Amino acid sequence: MNYKELSQLLGISRAQLDRVLNNRANVSETTRKEILAKIEEIGFKPNSVGKALALQRKMSFGIILSSDLSATGTHIYSRIHEGMMIAAEQMQNRGAKFEFRHLKSGQGQEQAEVIREMVADGHKAIALSREDLSDELTEAIDEAMKQGVKFVYYSNRNAIRNPAPQYAYVLASDNRTEGLMAAKLMDKFLNGNGKVVLISGLTKNRIHQARIDSAQEFIEKNNRSRLSISAIYRDVYPQQTARDIAKRILQRHPDVNGVIISCGHSVDMAEILSARSGGGKIRIIAFDFTEKGERCLETNQLDALIGVDLRKVGYDTIKAIYDFTLGGTVEPLEVMPVIQIKLSEK
Repeated sequence: MNYKELSQLLGISRAQLDRVLNNRANVSETTRKEILAKIEEIGFKPNSVGKALALQRKMSFGIILSSDLSATGTHIYSRIHEGMMIAAEQMQNRGAKFEFRHLKSGQGQEQAEVIREMVADGHKAIALSREDLSDELTEAIDEAMKQGVKFVYYSNRNAIRNPAPQYAYVLASDNRTEGLMAAKLMDKFLNGNGKVVLISGLTKNRIHQARIDSAQEFIEKNNRSRLSISAIYRDVYPQQTARDIAKRILQRHPDVNGVIISCGHSVDMAEILSARSGGGKIRIIAFDFTEKGERCLETNQLDALIGVDLRKVGYDTIKAIYDFTLGGTVEPLEVMPVIQIKLSEK
């Protein structure tokens, strides 16, 4: 049986058959699967069909989205997801299949369970923002890699343990550099002389901790500056706790000049701190380009936001998992998105 006879038997054109067998665009995922299933049922298996079936299995990807525990309007992963969906639609036209899983707790145990399920479902690569350093999560990743599954780590590079280059690609910002940039910017805001409070979110969130640790190191070790740290608040969560701590700062540190916040509730804290009456304006720097964060810039409740284009991170993650899995064509295997600074207009 030749291709002409096969297309007639299937009731499709030779052009459509060619698009399916060679994984070309303009064929829906559902149609592609139906045609390949019929071809298998018929028993027609030249090399091109075998390659198409193998490629179909190889182009199945799992995407794990961490939970956004902060208030609506300050979500990070929802913006990353927006970028992912744009790229996924483009990749689906090439025959790629994506399974998106939204975590409920964001804990390493839940990530490990989802990874095992995705491996069992036949996904050849998995993208995730690793949340913690738990042994269970590490074991799940190691087990998957032994079976040939590749990983793309996005957003958070701080919890990654020695990724094997043939199985791991890293697409995440350098959070220590973000923290350093915040400290240097605060030094400029205050002309090298002032009292600063540092605030970080959940202790388990290595992104928050890396930023604040880096800012602390710069302030404490910079001999050319007269900045000093009045207090450091960590594990600031949930929302009410964040608001209470902001009020406490105004009460206990009436002479504070600047605040650096890496916390899911930075906007809530900025609203309180920026409203201080007397003692001069508190310069406030926060992180991540969220909806509410950028609105606070416009209303001058924040002086600066530091972060990366979250939608682009999502878009690049999907492109990377596709290219890395099919041909290992993504180089280098570790990419840092461009860190940007957005300033209030006043």
